[in-house]
Amino acid sequence: MKKNVSSETKTLLTSDYISERGKREFWFLTIATFLCSLPRAMFAMLSVILASQNTPNDQIGLILASPILPTLASLLVSGILVATYGPRRVILGGVAIMILSLLSLEWTIHSSLGAAVSLICFGAGFGSYMPAAVIYAKSRLSKRRLVYLFGIFSSMFPIPNLIGPALAEMYLDQFGVSLFFVFAALPVLLGFGITIFLSDSKPETASGVATSYLKLLFSPNLRIPFAGIFTIGLLFGLIPSFMALLLKENRIPVSYFFTSFTTAMLITRFILMRYIHYVRRDLLFIAGVGLESIAYLVLSTEISIMLVVLMGILFGFGHSTAYPTLSIWCSDQFSPQDRGRPIALFNTMFLSGIYLMPLIGGVFIENFGLQRLPAFLSLFGFFFMGVMLVALFKQGDLSKQKTQGTK
Repeated sequence: MKKNVSSETKTLLTSDYISERGKREFWFLTIATFLCSLPRAMFAMLSVILASQNTPNDQIGLILASPILPTLASLLVSGILVATYGPRRVILGGVAIMILSLLSLEWTIHSSLGAAVSLICFGAGFGSYMPAAVIYAKSRLSKRRLVYLFGIFSSMFPIPNLIGPALAEMYLDQFGVSLFFVFAALPVLLGFGITIFLSDSKPETASGVATSYLKLLFSPNLRIPFAGIFTIGLLFGLIPSFMALLLKENRIPVSYFFTSFTTAMLITRFILMRYIHYVRRDLLFIAGVGLESIAYLVLSTEISIMLVVLMGILFGFGHSTAYPTLSIWCSDQFSPQDRGRPIALFNTMFLSGIYLMPLIGGVFIENFGLQRLPAFLSLFGFFFMGVMLVALFKQGDLSKQKTQGTK
């Protein structure tokens, strides 16, 4: 028995993964997460599809924001389900719901109410999948390079923006709306096939620490991660909702922003995070939200292709730094068996920002126009950045610990 324990301990100290099988499962889930997130990237063209059917901007905002309540509810329920049944079963259930919802959109997209119902179901599926996948991925990693490898995994949620919008634009130009959502469901079907091969891990018994969502929400140690990730979600929410429409109105192909944004994010997650994760978490987050806000402020001016590419790069660097930094900041405060609810609530705050943005944006566009929307959103980022800087000046290191280093 002693020999087995020492061998396991040695693996955790010298390897990036809990085991060889854990390594395979981590990368299987990473690929599956990319595939399951691809339709969400293709949804960047939903505002264009709805606008082409003469749907008013405020209604477009309502349709795009319709998944907010079921998504948030499923995120919170997912944390409980993961603790009860384990993350794999919740992952499979979430993917199945996403597939059925995408297929239903083929018939409901021509009706505002029908499209909203299908998107509500899709949001519930994705809301179940996201926290379960995050918990499963982290459970396959040792602490040796946790920030770096988890950064790669979490990048699979936004990386599909590299090809999703351009892929959707090409399909719509060639074939129109017909069978578009069947086409969008194909990668999720493939992702479902991959997740079947994940092992079924038994849910660990929670220690009882901070199990109440209400207690977590008002925990002093989590105020900054929760408020910060909501702000990041609000800023990111422009990309899958109105960014394509903004670029179309300026006669700029959508691929220029989405490709530069995602390429910068890839460079940050795969290369730069190797070196910058030694920096304090509060400083990394401030830098990330600052870059995002500057990018949006510039995009509210008279934009050109070159400017769009540069701001896509800037936003990509900012987002790719801020999200994993806050996620690790939150999860590291809990033992592995107690992370279900905190991570679920963390992702709830993130998606709350994403889904609230179309609602806010639709009303804003009706009154002030689309071109000013990025500048309006940048104010949220600059405000939170200012609050962080004041707190930093008064209290010092807000995260109270540095990110996990590597040897």
